[in-house]
Amino acid sequence: MSEINIKIGDTFDVESTVLQSGSYVCVPCGHKQDFKKGDCFPLCFSCLENKKYKGDHYMKGLGLWELMDIK
Repeated sequence: MSEINIKIGDTFDVESTVLQSGSYVCVPCGHKQDFKKGDCFPLCFSCLENKKYKGDHYMKGLGLWELMDIK
């Protein structure tokens, strides 16, 4: 079985399985959250609440989490 190489900056879809424990940032809004390997990436509550971060209005609904720090 081949090993999956996860690195800082990789992005993952909502509802996909977390392959690497670490800190992630929601790409559309900038909300940061820690996840453990085996978790499922949720919809971002900040996006669902229509909170705005860093002027990224055009990315609303994108549904991506980006790895920022490996734990």
